[in-house]
Amino acid sequence: MTKTPLLLALSLALVAAPAAVAHPDAPGHHGGDRAGTPPPAKDGATKSKDRSKGPKGTLHLTQACVVSAATATGVEVGPLSVNRHMRDALAGARTLTAAIDDATVVRLVGRARHLPEGSTPTRAPKVGSFADLAVGDRVTVRIRAPRGTAAADLPAAFRIVDHGPSKRCAVPVTPPVEEPGDPVDPGPAL
Repeated sequence: MTKTPLLLALSLALVAAPAAVAHPDAPGHHGGDRAGTPPPAKDGATKSKDRSKGPKGTLHLTQACVVSAATATGVEVGPLSVNRHMRDALAGARTLTAAIDDATVVRLVGRARHLPEGSTPTRAPKVGSFADLAVGDRVTVRIRAPRGTAAADLPAAFRIVDHGPSKRCAVPVTPPVEEPGDPVDPGPAL
């Protein structure tokens, strides 16, 4: 029974203490030497955000299969799944040529890092180049661009993650064409 008044007194002391020790120039305090002056004007010059680079843009994300050999300037991919910004940019197209420049980071993960049996080291480094993007690899392409940008106008990808070969990206093997030889005689008809 004696604990209730003690807890009540302690909680009141904790609530009142910050207001009692607040600095006179603290925001919201109506005293001190700034009592009669209006607050400083808020303008864009006082903010420290640097807009000289322009807006950051929207992430256009694509999980795709590499459909042709990559070059130093780009790689052609067939999208498996895309986010809504990339879907709008593609507008129904079945392939996308993702531009590659010096700032593009190609990262190797999973099967893409596996080296042939018996090699030393057993895994490739995590950072690769366009030469590591092989036909049939599953990749994630990340591009930053303003909303509404068409696929042909997209800038270079800032990151491409190579997941290595995938069953979803299997390259169809065409069977060899057999030359017609001598026709086989089925035998006498009965």
